[in-house]
Amino acid sequence: MKLDVEALLQDKDLASNYSVAIANAFIILGDLQYNEEVAWFAIRDTTVSTAKKIVQPKWLQHCPWLSEEALSILDKKKAARMKGDDAERHKLKGMFIVHGESEA
Repeated sequence: MKLDVEALLQDKDLASNYSVAIANAFIILGDLQYNEEVAWFAIRDTTVSTAKKIVQPKWLQHCPWLSEEALSILDKKKAARMKGDDAERHKLKGMFIVHGESEA
C-alpha cells in the first residue's frame, strides 16, 4: 500500500497533524539504546505506522487493458458470432490480431 505523500506537501493541516503525531510517537519510543539494526527498525516501524494513521492511501489509476477500438472490434465479432456469420467473425478476428500486433 502506497501512501499519498503528496498530500503532506499540499495540505498544511495534514502536515501539521503528521508532525505532531510523529513527534509524539518518538517521545513514546524513548531513547534508542539498542544496536543500530534494532534502532533502525524501531524508527522505520514508528514512522510507517504513524504515517498509516494520518496519511490516506494513494489509489493508483489502472489503465484499461484494451483500447476502445479493440473493444469495438470484439463487440462486432460477438454480434457476428451470435448471428452465425462466420465469414464476418473471421474477418473481425483477423482485424483484432493485426491490430494487437501493430500496437505491440
